[in-house]
Amino acid sequence: LQALEKNWTDRDFMACANVGIYYKKGKHIVPDMFLSLDVKHPKEWRDKKDKCYIAWEIGKMPELVLEVVSNKIGGEDTEKKKRYAELGIKYYIIYDPYQYLSDKELCVYELKENDKYALVKRKHNFMPIVNLGIKLWTGLYEDEGDTWARWCDKKGVFLKTGSEQAKIERAEKEKERAEKEKERAEKEKERAEKEKERERAEKEKQRADEEKKRADEAEEQLRQLKAQLEAFKLNQE
Repeated sequence: LQALEKNWTDRDFMACANVGIYYKKGKHIVPDMFLSLDVKHPKEWRDKKDKCYIAWEIGKMPELVLEVVSNKIGGEDTEKKKRYAELGIKYYIIYDPYQYLSDKELCVYELKENDKYALVKRKHNFMPIVNLGIKLWTGLYEDEGDTWARWCDKKGVFLKTGSEQAKIERAEKEKERAEKEKERAEKEKERAEKEKERERAEKEKQRADEEKKRADEAEEQLRQLKAQLEAFKLNQE
């Protein structure tokens, strides 16, 4: 559910786990998870009426339900499958991680025109109406390594979980901080180079001033010598 909440921000939807779907008075079924599009999720779950999905009040059935098989007697591939088809649920997913029902861990069904379910054969089990795929993924989730069923897009790219999104956001912030630090260091380097250049210019100016001073002194000495020589010549005459 976190993956949908983190990635689907531009469309209203209701995605719930272990919440009853009431399809007629006194009749309900509780899937492990369901997804209903264009339905606003209740802001509060404290009211009893908001802790269930009342189809006739909402005006539609969910588009997708998912069941996780935990034993051989849950009826996920028999009674529940038949009931969801009767209710018009477009997509029905059976996740059987321990292969209690068959040798397939993940089965995705699509309701056809004959009101019967048929296995989805599109790549990544893509379901066009909900714009989602689902496939198995082996990795670490909530500090536990295993094989999981995960939502993906049409190309098979997994939707990010809350923790993965948080890691990405932290990495982006760290990258931004590093880039700012790099920019600051470059500016400091540029400032230091300008300061060094200024110091070199000042030293060069000081050296030039000293050279000019010596040249002026030599010129003055030469002038004085010439004056003395002229005076000496006059005296000789």
